[in-house]
Amino acid sequence: MINKVNLSNLRNPEFIQYLTQFLTALTAAFGATPLPVAVAALKTQLTTLLDQANQAFINDNAALLSEQLQQLDAKRDRLLKAIAKLVDALTDHPFEEMRNAAIQVQHNLKLYGASIWSQSHNAETATINNIINDWVVKPDLSAAVMLLGLDVWNDALKAANTDFNSKFVERNDATATTTLPYTLREKRVEAGMAYTALVNKLRGHYEVAGGAEPWLGLAASLNALTETYADMLAVRSGKAAASAAKKAAEKPA
Repeated sequence: MINKVNLSNLRNPEFIQYLTQFLTALTAAFGATPLPVAVAALKTQLTTLLDQANQAFINDNAALLSEQLQQLDAKRDRLLKAIAKLVDALTDHPFEEMRNAAIQVQHNLKLYGASIWSQSHNAETATINNIINDWVVKPDLSAAVMLLGLDVWNDALKAANTDFNSKFVERNDATATTTLPYTLREKRVEAGMAYTALVNKLRGHYEVAGGAEPWLGLAASLNALTETYADMLAVRSGKAAASAAKKAAEKPA
């Protein structure tokens, strides 16, 4: 007997991963032996639908990446503004050595414009990289940064800028795809129907063959895969039930 998993309970990445592994296991079980014609046709249909679902998932993910990109951009902007304000304040430090160091850093920042955070994404990324480089490789400026305790701010700004740039590249890769005439939800439904049809066809061949190879090995492989995901769903369901019970218990009478 070949078991099924409840695809509707799988999250989008899990849905795509499970079906990919399912099709891989089916191909591996038969090796060089041709699949029965009806099975091969259903496998091709499911493969096509899975590819479309994956493309839709990538497109949907681009919107999420854009939101994350805005958050990362806001983070580095906040750091830049805080550094600028801190340096401006330190130019009035009571100790001359600190004042001179702050003036030196302030001059360096002004070289790149009054509102760096208003530049285009790419321009701001490049500007921040230049500032970070100046603060490290220029001896006098590096000494001033260390004296003012700005090295920690420098590290934080570098990390934020790197995170932004990585997400920017990732978002651009995702949005490079064309607009699709279908949604992920639609392809999930269609792929689910194709999966059910394929499993039913495999079950029929398994029964007719009396569990002989390669059907016996296929059943073992697919059932092991399905059990892994079923266990994951059971654990998730148990945690959700436990959380709901805890919240209910915490409500005042």
